Amino acid sequence: MRPQRGYAVEGFAPTGRAARQLRDAGISADTLQSFLVRGGQQTAGDPNSRHLYMVDESSLASTRQMQAFLEKIGPQDRVLLIGDTRQHQGVDAGKPFEQMKQAGMRTAQLDTIMRQKDPDLLRAVEHLSRNETATGISLLQQQGRITEILDRAERVVAIAKEYAARQENTLVVSPDNASCREINEAIRAELQSSGVVSKDDHRMEILTHRSDLTNVERSWAAKYDPDDVLYYTRGSKEHGIERGSYATVVSTNAKDNQITVERNDGQHVTYDPRRLQGITAYREITREFAEGDRIQFTAGNRELRVSNRDLGTIERIDGTNVTVRMDGDKERSVRFDAAQIRHFDHGYAVTSHSSQGLTADRVLVNMDTTTHPELINTRFAYVSVSRAARDAQIFTNDTAVLGERLSTNVNKTSAIDLQKPQPTTHQQTPTKEPAMDNKVQSKEEQRQQRHEMPATIYADLLPKRMMEQDIRDLTKAAIPGNEVAVERVEARHSKWNSGEIPEIAGRYIDLVKDALREHPERTAQQHIAALKPSAEDKAHWLPLAQALDYKTAETFTWKGETGPIQSYRSEETKGWLHIDRHGDFYDRHAQPITRENALEQVGKGAAVNMTGELSNAKGVGNDQGISL
Repeated sequence: MRPQRGYAVEGFAPTGRAARQLRDAGISADTLQSFLVRGGQQTAGDPNSRHLYMVDESSLASTRQMQAFLEKIGPQDRVLLIGDTRQHQGVDAGKPFEQMKQAGMRTAQLDTIMRQKDPDLLRAVEHLSRNETATGISLLQQQGRITEILDRAERVVAIAKEYAARQENTLVVSPDNASCREINEAIRAELQSSGVVSKDDHRMEILTHRSDLTNVERSWAAKYDPDDVLYYTRGSKEHGIERGSYATVVSTNAKDNQITVERNDGQHVTYDPRRLQGITAYREITREFAEGDRIQFTAGNRELRVSNRDLGTIERIDGTNVTVRMDGDKERSVRFDAAQIRHFDHGYAVTSHSSQGLTADRVLVNMDTTTHPELINTRFAYVSVSRAARDAQIFTNDTAVLGERLSTNVNKTSAIDLQKPQPTTHQQTPTKEPAMDNKVQSKEEQRQQRHEMPATIYADLLPKRMMEQDIRDLTKAAIPGNEVAVERVEARHSKWNSGEIPEIAGRYIDLVKDALREHPERTAQQHIAALKPSAEDKAHWLPLAQALDYKTAETFTWKGETGPIQSYRSEETKGWLHIDRHGDFYDRHAQPITRENALEQVGKGAAVNMTGELSNAKGVGNDQGISL
């Protein structure tokens, strides 16, 4: 009810779950996206209508969302932003909450943690919340909350058994969707064998969100794949696409930036994705569900009154009709047709991003130190462990390096950050000749010093099963008379690359042979872990390795980085490439360009610095790098 004097209070949040939590607290609330779609408040221009807007989980809001929100409210209104800059940031560009705080926004700090009921666990979480990650992990280890299991498959089984032993109010958190699927399958197997989950499986076609697409990437036809399922929040009268409808991608034309989709009525429509806004992309996959299964909704539904990432347990499956008992203080069940509502998945294990905002008595966390640093970092450590009220158990492959790996600080870079002068901490222009030392460098160390692609990058992209086969074959190759084993490895890699084996694959084979000779005591799994590249090498080289074929990538040297953008120079044409971790290409002014344009510029050789400014990129000899 609106007060006669003062402010009417209304809440918003970037996620449906956070909005529901505001409603549970007695505040009228909705998602931030819904507010923007309906055009804001009709009374924004009325000076007598005053609102106090509370925006929860503000750290998840993008720059465009925050700008659009602030533009739609009136000067008589007030805004209270609530968030934690130490937790996960949003997927789309920008970090407005953090920037406004840094710019001097008046701030009140809540520094008393209420969730943790166990005093020892609370001490560890307090350190994690202050970015003292190594100390927090050390405390958890001293408390006996960390279990080391080197083998990935064995670790997944151990997590599943631990969950099955005490399921009530237990949450499993893992860094990525792939590992979550593995853990979900292992837990289901445990629960089906014990009779908790029915063995009568029902195969269903569900939609999984293409979280790899950013807001910018959704405007590029080349980023879509045939059979992608698109959901249209706004629709298009011009193309006969209704609001709230779905269509399937039939084909793409990267050159003209056109995609062709098939609507529900079977009609084909071709359009430029830059012209349509409010599109979400999904992939269709098959999953098996049974009565007793835990599920997670992966999109909100107003009719069912469920939010994205809500959890529940399947009570009954009747054909395609599914009845789910929802988690929460109030007992409630929902019933839906799985052939029509396909936004759900197994819900035993969730990603750290999905867990943000949840609370459980006990949390089991999978922390594999070989996972990409974009996923294993300070934010992951803080969010995942702090979900626990009474107990947190960590399962890792390497206790010795866990604290160091989790201490990686990953922050989004904004356009403002790119315009700031960057410290040249990596400049390799010594003021005097360095002293000689007697250390003998390996060929790989020499290559890395010259900033050429290390063979470990190639190893990181190989399927695990293929690496295991290589290790077995190359072990046999060390025995006299088994030279054919090397030929078998080369043939396998040539087939994997669909052609002539590139030089980097040969260097990878030498790398494995050296490792087998120097460390005969290692198991195959230990060799695979040792062949993984360093976090720095992955940050520098994966964008190039994933964007180009290996033979072409071998002709480039790494020259530096400007925020999230890595810069490379072709040693053949002397032209430059600028690529970010998503595989997006940029010109030397950090403006997005197509892959075709980027490769065309490389073929023409080094670009002339039209601005006359010095490069701001951190790196080596980056005289033709990005200029801002």
